[in-house]
Amino acid sequence: MASQGQEFAVVYMHDGQMLFDDATTWNKKEWGVDEISQKLITNKDVRPFIVVGIDNGGDALRYPEYMPQTPYKSLTEEQQQHITDAMSLQAPIQSDAYLQFIVNELKPYIDQNFSTSQLKEDTFIAGASMGGLISWYAVAKYPDIFGGCLCMSTHFIGGPDVNDDTIFKAFKDYMANNLPVNGSHFLYFDYGDQTLDQYYPPFHQKLSDFFQHKQADPKTVIIHFSPGDAHDEIAWQKRLPQALKLALNTKLQ
Repeated sequence: MASQGQEFAVVYMHDGQMLFDDATTWNKKEWGVDEISQKLITNKDVRPFIVVGIDNGGDALRYPEYMPQTPYKSLTEEQQQHITDAMSLQAPIQSDAYLQFIVNELKPYIDQNFSTSQLKEDTFIAGASMGGLISWYAVAKYPDIFGGCLCMSTHFIGGPDVNDDTIFKAFKDYMANNLPVNGSHFLYFDYGDQTLDQYYPPFHQKLSDFFQHKQADPKTVIIHFSPGDAHDEIAWQKRLPQALKLALNTKLQ
């Protein structure tokens, strides 16, 4: 129960179609975000918050909207063309425009119409797979807007070649110059080792090595491995409560 005048933290989540109701999802699975959030708040495991689910643009636009644009543009023209051809992309990469929509249109609307805290420390962005990519990219691009990200089963492969780290290196270079890892922001990553996640452990080990090299604050930069978890909403539903507890209880510098 909210008290009068209370301002809520906000978690913006990608793939809104998959978050709340398995009766309407394409694979009949859901994150269970509404039930999880209500239980955490009722049990006082977290400070009160609201979730804003943002639908993706459909199969044709999901990759173009979620692929971090600046790292992508740092690839050679040949590498970009290979991705376009191999993944049959029908639209240009447009994640910068997607984030501009969230920051300049959606967030102001939410703040004007709901009792939300507008502090960076109370504003998070979250998603899985490609949604994990766009979430850390949002923090790197708008560190004054988003105080943290929850990146689950992040698709650091980035393209069609599951054993190629070329795109990851571009992500890492961008992170090195833009992602705040010194305790001012909460950065959460997790992954499993089944289905598509079976390819993720080497990439997350490289991510861990990178964070260690950058002397990232271990209290606010977290990588969690969940053996046996697959790349689906059931796994993300299982891991979401702990991720939210960490995000909404971690004190930032």
